Amino acid sequence: MNKKVLLLVKDLNKLNEQIDALLHFFSVHDKLILAVFQEDSEGDWPFRMYDLGWPVLQEENLIRKLQHSGSLKKRSRAKWMESSSFLDMVVIHKNLLDAFRGQEEFENILEEIHCPIFLMDENQTQFDEIFFSYNGTGASFNSIKHFTYLFHPHFNNSLLNLVVKVNDKALNLENCVYGYIRLHKRHFAISRLFEEDYDSGIERLLDQSHNPLVICGGERKANLHQFLHYSDHRLEPSSMFLV
Repeated sequence: MNKKVLLLVKDLNKLNEQIDALLHFFSVHDKLILAVFQEDSEGDWPFRMYDLGWPVLQEENLIRKLQHSGSLKKRSRAKWMESSSFLDMVVIHKNLLDAFRGQEEFENILEEIHCPIFLMDENQTQFDEIFFSYNGTGASFNSIKHFTYLFHPHFNNSLLNLVVKVNDKALNLENCVYGYIRLHKRHFAISRLFEEDYDSGIERLLDQSHNPLVICGGERKANLHQFLHYSDHRLEPSSMFLV
């Protein structure tokens, strides 16, 4: 399945490395749009947008080509937000998110984008363990569903973990979630954590894992903050996919 992906970047000097990292999880047949942050941008959308295609993006003189090529037509933030509904996902490398940490305007943009966000650690070339966070809400199940559609070939050899936040709705719907996951992966582990222990509990599971990816839905800003705070204390790479 071909995907339409938007990549947000800030440091053009590392752009080639970031493009190479994407190719561990995406195909040159996917549609890739590049959004480059502009410090002195005019208007309410702080990115300059490019639609160049993979062959150009993989060239050694990519930065020079960007400097000489025309960007996409300028549009308002509201228009870009509207068009994000037609993307499969936005990809953000963790070093970019670290650079914008605490900047409310950037965080609001991430909160408003109408498609999943793949917060990617460029040091990961595979996911050895995948953690589905399920709390009984439609948003948390949608994150599982979106991920399995978009990344199915990339977790065939991964250890899959369903982490359930114990509440009446999550427990009532557990069997439905099991049935869905088993369509894509027959064997997976299950952990149940009470609400007051959930955040620390899932972090303990991550501490014991190698090359993990966390999938969650809803409360996007809170999940991003928690994951970045956890990453500050983690020596090994980890990534997040959220809806």
